[in-house]
Amino acid sequence: MESAPPEEEFDSPAEDEQLSEEEILAMDPEERRRRLLSCSCIKDPYADLPPEARPAGPSPMRGLRKVTCPGCGKTYWTNRDTDWCFDCEPRRPSAG
Repeated sequence: MESAPPEEEFDSPAEDEQLSEEEILAMDPEERRRRLLSCSCIKDPYADLPPEARPAGPSPMRGLRKVTCPGCGKTYWTNRDTDWCFDCEPRRPSAG
């Protein structure tokens, strides 16, 4: 079993340290990236909230809509463009 490589150590800014815009722009891009990624607000913007107050993940019903088949009256969830269920679609009346 291989162990994970050690994380790079770097001087993290003090919590009360405020850098000016000029200092940030003059900073080495890699150092700027490391400083940004060390901030927990970048990693998890809801880290300070209790678990019950955090927003829920994406809904498993995303993209689905509830429809009632005009042929048999069955109510179901679908992501299809038609309202006809699989049983009634082959025998639905043709538009025309």
